[in-house]
Amino acid sequence: MKKSIRYLSLFIIITSLFLWIATGAHTGWSKNRIAIERIDPVTEIAYPVYQEKWVFGVDFLVVSILCSLIIRILPNLIKVIK
Repeated sequence: MKKSIRYLSLFIIITSLFLWIATGAHTGWSKNRIAIERIDPVTEIAYPVYQEKWVFGVDFLVVSILCSLIIRILPNLIKVIK
């Protein structure tokens, strides 16, 4: 039981880290759209165009690590209470 909980916690951390890196490793808050700079061919002025894309931020990474730590520590707390 203890090993399976440890493996689950480790799996959550590795998966969330992989998702964070795979979607761009954004160091701010999570985004549901990103700005892409386009240049107007006539005036040559740059303007942003927004594209729908989910980018995980540090908030996702912190919450997933906290959840995995809670999963890891919870059985020990239950054992101490009993």
